[in-house]
Amino acid sequence: MLREWWNSDNGYSSEEWADKRRGDTLRLKLTKALHDAGARLLIGTEAPHPFVVPGFSTHEELSNFVEAGLSPYEALRASTVDAAGFLGVPGDFGVIKLGARADLVLAEANPLDNVKNASRIVGVMVRGLWLPKEALQRRRYAALATAKSNVAKNAMAKPKVAHGRVCLIGSQGRQE
Repeated sequence: MLREWWNSDNGYSSEEWADKRRGDTLRLKLTKALHDAGARLLIGTEAPHPFVVPGFSTHEELSNFVEAGLSPYEALRASTVDAAGFLGVPGDFGVIKLGARADLVLAEANPLDNVKNASRIVGVMVRGLWLPKEALQRRRYAALATAKSNVAKNAMAKPKVAHGRVCLIGSQGRQE
């Protein structure tokens, strides 16, 4: 669905794409300047945004941090140990140690050699439950099917007027 939108005439002009690229360059410079000044940086998904897909965008952010001038280690730390510290639960996640949540990603190759290796996922351990790549793929397809179904249901929902406002009542509840 996203790929279809991306490859379609999505309404963005060449000037708007150029603005986006300039913004990307500025964000890289700001990231490097903040890092050099000692600011604590974190990786996290700011959704909803048309260019941000939760989960997948984490890997893009890791690459962006490295492109900005951080080492792969510093980028990975920003999405693990430093995130836990920021949330006030240092040692609960983002680390591999006795007593911590058993969450980790197993990659085909070392992300310290190339941070893009973090996206070459063999499987994920979530609170001690091992999910191999195939199980993750099945969950991804199921989530996509649910999302497509909800979009179709809401597209067919009959608009209703409530208190002078047009509302759509769909399977996901009230939307205004």
